[in-house]
Amino acid sequence: EFNIKKQLSRNKLKEVSEAVLGYEISENPFYILNSGRYEFKNKGIDVFIKSLADLNKENPDREIIAIIAVPAGTKGVNHVVKQRLNGQKTDDTTSFFCTHELFYPDSDPVLSLLKQLGMRNSEEDKVKIIFVPVYLNGNDGIFDIKYYDFLLGFHFTAFPSYYEPWGYTPMESLAFHVPTVTTSLAGFGAWIKAKLDSENKGAFVIERTDDNDEEVVSELTKIIRDFSSLPADKFMMSCIRAFDLSKLALWKNLISNYSKAYDFADSKAEIRKENIDEYVDYKYEGIKFEELDSRQPNWKKIFIKPDLPENISFLEKLSKNLWWTWNKKAEALFKYINIDLWEKVEHNPVTLLEKLDIRMLKKLSKDEIFLKNLHDVEKEFRTYMSAEKPKDIIAYFSMEFGLHDTLKIFSGGLGILAGDYMKEASDSNYNMVGIGLLYRFGYFKQKITLLGDQISTLTPQRFTHLPILPVRNKEGERLKVRISLPGRILVAQAWKVYVGRNVLYLLDTDIDENSPQDKKITAQLYGGGLEMRLLQEILLGICGVRLLNELEIKPNMVHINEGHAAFTGIERLRDYIEKENLSYCVAKEIVKSSSLFTTHTPVPAGHDEFPEEMIRAFLPNFNEKLHLTWNQFMSLGRINPLDKSSKFSMSILAANLSQEMNGVSKIHGAESEKMFDRLYPGYFAQESHISYVTNGVHLPFWVGTKWSKLYKEFLDEKYYEKQLDKTMWSKIYEVKNKDIWNLRSFYRKKMVEYLKDRLKDEMISRNESPRVIFKMMEGLRDDVLTIGFARRFATYKRALLIFKNIDRLKEIVNDKDRPVQIIFAGKAHPNDKAGQDLIKRVIEISKSPEFIGKVFFVENYDITLAKYLVQGVDVWLNNPTRPLEASGTSGEKAIMNGVLNLSVLDGWWAEGYVEGAGWALKEERTYENQEFQDSLDAMTIYNLLEDEIQPAFYDRDKDNIPDVWVEMIKKDIAEIVPNFTMKRMIEEYDNKFYKPQIKRTKEISDDNYKIAGEIVDWKNKILEKWDDITILGAEYPDSNIRPLILGEKLNVKLKLDLDGLDPEDIGVEILLGRKKPDGT
Repeated sequence: EFNIKKQLSRNKLKEVSEAVLGYEISENPFYILNSGRYEFKNKGIDVFIKSLADLNKENPDREIIAIIAVPAGTKGVNHVVKQRLNGQKTDDTTSFFCTHELFYPDSDPVLSLLKQLGMRNSEEDKVKIIFVPVYLNGNDGIFDIKYYDFLLGFHFTAFPSYYEPWGYTPMESLAFHVPTVTTSLAGFGAWIKAKLDSENKGAFVIERTDDNDEEVVSELTKIIRDFSSLPADKFMMSCIRAFDLSKLALWKNLISNYSKAYDFADSKAEIRKENIDEYVDYKYEGIKFEELDSRQPNWKKIFIKPDLPENISFLEKLSKNLWWTWNKKAEALFKYINIDLWEKVEHNPVTLLEKLDIRMLKKLSKDEIFLKNLHDVEKEFRTYMSAEKPKDIIAYFSMEFGLHDTLKIFSGGLGILAGDYMKEASDSNYNMVGIGLLYRFGYFKQKITLLGDQISTLTPQRFTHLPILPVRNKEGERLKVRISLPGRILVAQAWKVYVGRNVLYLLDTDIDENSPQDKKITAQLYGGGLEMRLLQEILLGICGVRLLNELEIKPNMVHINEGHAAFTGIERLRDYIEKENLSYCVAKEIVKSSSLFTTHTPVPAGHDEFPEEMIRAFLPNFNEKLHLTWNQFMSLGRINPLDKSSKFSMSILAANLSQEMNGVSKIHGAESEKMFDRLYPGYFAQESHISYVTNGVHLPFWVGTKWSKLYKEFLDEKYYEKQLDKTMWSKIYEVKNKDIWNLRSFYRKKMVEYLKDRLKDEMISRNESPRVIFKMMEGLRDDVLTIGFARRFATYKRALLIFKNIDRLKEIVNDKDRPVQIIFAGKAHPNDKAGQDLIKRVIEISKSPEFIGKVFFVENYDITLAKYLVQGVDVWLNNPTRPLEASGTSGEKAIMNGVLNLSVLDGWWAEGYVEGAGWALKEERTYENQEFQDSLDAMTIYNLLEDEIQPAFYDRDKDNIPDVWVEMIKKDIAEIVPNFTMKRMIEEYDNKFYKPQIKRTKEISDDNYKIAGEIVDWKNKILEKWDDITILGAEYPDSNIRPLILGEKLNVKLKLDLDGLDPEDIGVEILLGRKKPDGT
């Protein structure tokens, strides 16, 4: 079998050699190999080439085929070579050096030296050199055999290293019966030299120093010349001796050296121990305990699985599908079971069902009202789930998903948006699969101390109480994915969450196969330092794609929600290169065409970046899997590929590997164009392809139950399905003012009742004085104009803006006839001291005599609290520093509940604001000085409160209805709400990106990726010729002779030398601009 494989390998060498050279070679050429890493000097590749060039000048009798197999940056196979291998006719008679096309052939060291030495690979040459610049992993596109099978076919190998700590390649060569030559500067060469004798021609060692290159070249030339001319019997004997030498390196022959080293270390340790001046062997007597007769029980765990009666068994299935969270009837079922227990388990149906005793279960199974409601919900659910899914699959990757408080895998707006998106994808029947991480501790829980300091506490989630299910493979085993990390394999198991019709898959590393450190990767969302963040993003992007492969899910589109998931691109590239045998460039065309990157970050500093040494530590060989050099790989994450000092940016990686990219509002889209403009040199920011889709919110989840009933009664029974119908929403004007005001009053009262309970518990927990608690509870009223400010406490959100003129605000909130109360909530990042100081200041103000009972801060902002606030307050306040609000969606949740916005014209409100349906602070800055701008904005807020907001709220008709206020609510609902639902948002993504990108990906992938390959060829042609395009002449109107008249057509003629390019390949643009006042 060994000899058969050897002959098959030699046949392959001959076949490829002739395809590269373009002519037939002799029947029995001498094959010699140099392989390893591409270290031109250290590996002695330069010496090897020079020796072959000298040998070629000698015109030896036997034809020599020398192959250099070291991976370099390649664009894919040499298409002419591939055609020759396939037996296809080609007019190209070139004799090549390379089996594959290099990215930068002109600067490649091997090709440069070959050219310098006059090597041509002509048919007359007796020595031919072939460069194989790829990993031989069995699917390189030319040889398509693995390295060891490749090695078998050679007569000889040469590794004339300048430096090598050991050198496995010559040792491997001997093990495969292939004689070799190395040098004394290689560890293996120095070791094997002592084992050789004058008769043993299985290996050669050349003496090499720092300055004897010429002698090495001469000696290597002689060895190759002599060995290639050996008679067959002596050659066979050398092969046998080579194999015998390899046995000397077997572990059984070398392991004794480790024993000697261990003994030596032990003896040294004993000597050191004896030399310690004072070595005392302490003995601790310990404590003697008196034996006691204990009556304490020894508790044992017994797990009892709930067994629901058959006629209510659907409850278990319903509890494990988050569809119930936005279906009012389904949620009401769980409330009906036991409202007090429902509140106690924090609206977690999984825990609720687990806590029901058999008596309660039997009672429910006989409750006719409950059974009817359950039957109705089950029927609605089954009808909902029976919809046929579209064929095209969208994979949606996000670091966090805010679906419900029972599944704590989110921190704020990014996660809430992702959760809403998954819900709407289900409602609108998009075939979407979500990919995220399952965090044991979720995000931190916020506690406030008596002094107002934020404390971050972590509470582990009990996975058995979550709406998650383990993912299993076809054999019924837990499905796991793996990735190599330095010195170990990281293993992640998969869970699934049903979000209506779709599934969200979550990866979890807290399993026995991992080290304690690796278990922490999914411990906490955004927890740990920079290294932990990188590991989380490797897990999300790379292992997320591997999970899809294990599940045999082949997405037509990959949507990256923020740069955290950008590693999806490199893993998908690897898949196409290894599994589809595509070149890097063709694979990149496919990956880009099917990728969309949504950025949410308003400032450059908000994008994740990692130092090169960290990327190299955790992804050391990924460049080789993509057939790239390390610098080419790093350039994927750098704005300037030549700036080797810059860090690796996840957002730049995502932008480079995504065809389309978008911001999350019109203003943010424009800001993103500026933020990424350096990625596209030669273009103005506004010429960028970067687009925008303004965020929306999931209407069924956020709208109050009574609002939903009102919409069904007056707008349409199926208003959920007709969210984009503005005519439908205009029917709100037909609703009586009294009905709308009663709803607003109901939800304000409901919110106040909830806040009183929650605030009281929080204040008691932090030991507030009874006086403070009493005044807070007494001051919180349900008939007062209530302003809400709830969001992440970052400095740019300007939480303290409303306190800028504290004396003026004091007069406003304490107005006896028109009082105002303000509710604050929000977390500051644990590392954001400035944000935490803002919270502390708000709490200090809330306890001051002027504001106690008027200003409140509620701890631990979560989805439950958010629902109460966006449904219960009257005015939603948002006053970020311009233009740093990417979108902001909390105000969108408020409008569908009849809450009016008071906000800076930034993010979504810049598009949403309608006069008479809320209030706005203008978009443009007045002052460059931020302090002055803050003062102006605060004054504007005070004026609006005093002159417009308070009068509109408190001026009532004879029935105590504020008609002006209610008319604003109606306008708010009719003209703003339909533009900011999640349904509008997902349809915009579909029409703008999904459909055209999926269509394009299919087109360029058909016929074995034919068009993708043509695009790559066209790009290469343009790049090759671009610098040679010459402008021969230009004709345009001379304004010195006659100025153009406004509206007149401008005619410009250009004469170009395209150097062989097709005129259709070239476009000409005219840029017009006005001079600035300074003349520039």
